[in-house]
Amino acid sequence: MNKRVVLAVAILLLLNFSGCDRDGSDEPKVTLMDLSSISVTDVALAETTSVDEVEKTSPVMPDSNFSEFSLGATTLSEQVVYQDDHLIISAVNGVTTDLETGFVIIPIQVQNMTSDQIELLAVDGSVNGSMIQTILYASAEPGVKTEASLYVPITELNYASIDLLDELEAFLMLTYAKDESVVYTKSPLHISFDGNGDYSQSFDRSGTVVLDRDGIVATVRPYVDSSESGYNLLVMVENKCDSTVRISLSSVKVNGKSIPTLFYSQVLSGKVAFSLCTFIEQDLSLENITEVQTVEFVIAIEDPMSNEDLFVSEPITLSVS
Repeated sequence: MNKRVVLAVAILLLLNFSGCDRDGSDEPKVTLMDLSSISVTDVALAETTSVDEVEKTSPVMPDSNFSEFSLGATTLSEQVVYQDDHLIISAVNGVTTDLETGFVIIPIQVQNMTSDQIELLAVDGSVNGSMIQTILYASAEPGVKTEASLYVPITELNYASIDLLDELEAFLMLTYAKDESVVYTKSPLHISFDGNGDYSQSFDRSGTVVLDRDGIVATVRPYVDSSESGYNLLVMVENKCDSTVRISLSSVKVNGKSIPTLFYSQVLSGKVAFSLCTFIEQDLSLENITEVQTVEFVIAIEDPMSNEDLFVSEPITLSVS
């Protein structure tokens, strides 16, 4: 992976983790129930989830083995994917997979029509309607065309069970060199893929519904991933409300013992997101946990702009053994 990709990943991680800490000492908390602890069987569940599934959810078996991923019949024809008064961004023929690094790679060409150098960074990306971290970093010199690549992590495609690419969207953060001003585009770049006929993406919504409130649904299920050590929960968040939200898990306990965990998932309006919550093997070992039986957490809905809590549940206990 070249230096620009490494830089892009570093910047994205910085952006993702900024503002994660919440100071809720002065904010009113809206609780799910006036109980100190509840079983997940007390949470409002979707019609497709039975009581048996809630009390004992079986792990699913997909993992992030890159060698098993294929683009199938997916192709990419040359197309303009974003255009404004300053930039014309085109996708170039030749989408490929790099199984060694674990990325789908999309060649991009950036035409800078200004007299200023512009640095581009992709943010809030999605593939087939699911939030996926799309990695694009380009430094576009004024008045010329710059070649770049957009990288899509195969791991995240696997989390969402995406096996064919239909469409990709990503917003752009533009930094202008002269005055170091930063602009976020109001409309995303949009890439349409070919070769998949009438393909329509469907998502696996199995598991336990732990949140169903104001158009936001969160579903949790165990996830076996050969590339991750420890124990994993796959959290699906579906956002049907009119604004971007962030879902966080806090006060996490495994088998009644506190385990350090940092998890949140930011989801644009009309999108879904699949994110892995991982309990590191070393942390479990320190608590002498060899088998995960229960997971307890508090789930919150947050405004990502203000970091304000919009909703905070009481502790939810999930039986996973």
